[in-house]
Amino acid sequence: MNSKLTIIASALLLTACGNRTSSIEKEYIQNLEEKNAILEQEIEALRNSEPPENHVRPKKSGNVSQFDESSAKRMKDSINAASDYAPNYFTIGSTEEEVLRVMGDPTSISGSKNNKHFWYDLDYVVFQNGRVESYSNHHGNLRLRVSR
Repeated sequence: MNSKLTIIASALLLTACGNRTSSIEKEYIQNLEEKNAILEQEIEALRNSEPPENHVRPKKSGNVSQFDESSAKRMKDSINAASDYAPNYFTIGSTEEEVLRVMGDPTSISGSKNNKHFWYDLDYVVFQNGRVESYSNHHGNLRLRVSR
């Protein structure tokens, strides 16, 4: 009699656990479907949105895409402007502002108004009249580019 009750209890327990797992799986799938629907809406909105003002769309000519002269000039100007924003290095002749933009605040500053040293740990940059004149980068802290 005891073994019959154990079998019935086990069967009821397994059935209850099976139903719980099934409802969890259903809820998980429903959440995934909702997220998928939201992502599809966002993708569709991006496809239908207007391109940025400086975006250049090619003009179609037969099977070949071609840019007109004004589009090419806008693209060139855009590339030049982007490269002017913030290079990730400085060079001999860079201004103090350019070095600060690339390197951030120095650990210390020494010298006079016309002859400054910006120290970055043990490395330093020497400015003469506001422009990089020389540097010491023995410890490799400076992000600079040497002209070739």
